[in-house]
Amino acid sequence: MNIKHKLLIVYAVNKIIVHMSHESVFPGKKNKVVRSLPGMLYPGN
Repeated sequence: MNIKHKLLIVYAVNKIIVHMSHESVFPGKKNKVVRSLPGMLYPGN
């Protein structure tokens, strides 16, 4: 998997997380989740 594909996946998942968290009762957690997401997907980075 090349870096462009990685970035596209991170971007797409971030969009989904942001959309889901707008529906959430915890909107304050959105930014924390989005910021930590790439680290969870790619712990080597």
